[in-house]
Amino acid sequence: METIITEVLNNWNIQDKRIQQIHDTVWQIGDEYVLKKYDNKSIVEQNIRIITTLSSMGIPVEKIWETVSGHQYFEQDGYCYTLTGKLRGCNLVGTRELEKVTYKV
Repeated sequence: METIITEVLNNWNIQDKRIQQIHDTVWQIGDEYVLKKYDNKSIVEQNIRIITTLSSMGIPVEKIWETVSGHQYFEQDGYCYTLTGKLRGCNLVGTRELEKVTYKV
């Protein structure tokens, strides 16, 4: 899988960065970027619109990096990939813990 991710990163002209898978479809690239993989193009486009809107309102969100060809995401083999800046900080609650809290409410 790392070979595929390395190839995908070429679309942002990123090479020689440490790649660490942090979720099933999310990789941390060096200390600067996060690469996300989607299997639904409409979800990726919706997420881009949400991030763009929040950013325009002055809300701190991750920056979406355009590919070398000027697109906000890259498509390959039925998947879409976005590259964003990594926000400083860490997760306060793990996904599983959040699900437990959600069910209690």
